[in-house]
Amino acid sequence: TSPLQRTILTASPLARKMDTKIFVKRDIYEVYGFYETKLTANGEQKHSTCPSPTREEIHSKYSIVGDSDIQESGPWYQRGHRETEEEAEERAAKTVRWITSKEMR
Repeated sequence: TSPLQRTILTASPLARKMDTKIFVKRDIYEVYGFYETKLTANGEQKHSTCPSPTREEIHSKYSIVGDSDIQESGPWYQRGHRETEEEAEERAAKTVRWITSKEMR
């Protein structure tokens, strides 16, 4: 699942029924990344990244999470900017390679 709280909460009942833990994959998240949009005084949209939880915070908050590929230190979302469509495509290709790898068989 993704590191986003709602996806961990969504996957939790299924993981419990299957008597397994959830694996959190840092590259599975919504297009454009972990950001918020605010309107400026002149009505334009301004995008900025939100603080994302660390590996330790995710693992301590959700006991159903067994493992993850989130780096040991710092927030899981590392881009520092709103993801571009090109970056999303690259991330999707990387995730497809992981899903279809021998590791996942």
